[in-house]
Amino acid sequence: MITVVSEKVQELIEGVENGKFTEAYCLDVIKSGTLPIIEEREGYSKYVWVTHFYIGEAHIENVVLYEPHIAFNPERAIMDRIEGTKIFWKTTLVPYDFKLKYAFSVNDSLLPTCAQRTKQLLIDPLNPLNTEVENLLLSWAQTPIHT
Repeated sequence: MITVVSEKVQELIEGVENGKFTEAYCLDVIKSGTLPIIEEREGYSKYVWVTHFYIGEAHIENVVLYEPHIAFNPERAIMDRIEGTKIFWKTTLVPYDFKLKYAFSVNDSLLPTCAQRTKQLLIDPLNPLNTEVENLLLSWAQTPIHT
């Protein structure tokens, strides 16, 4: 699977790797904007790059980005961690006119079908927009065409 990396995430990863950025600096950058980050990119006129962040703790093994609108595969939905930090991230490419609904599953079992997953879903604490879908509380965001 190809990992899509947004320009913002790439900048943070490189900054941490070369010692230019601290974790605290990265957290300030992430929290200073509207989340998730939605970026338009040249050459992708029908799509936007959406980056979700989850701020965890050292003991967390994995965070899965749960998006009920896509065919869910937990192995492909595992969020990456910025090395040496508690910051998890995942960038996805979505159609320009998409309305996103998502949640996080922390320390997910990674089983393909897991009833426990829906019981442990967490809304995005960095995004105040939430909605209920099929008895699940999910965070949501909309791409620029809807704003």
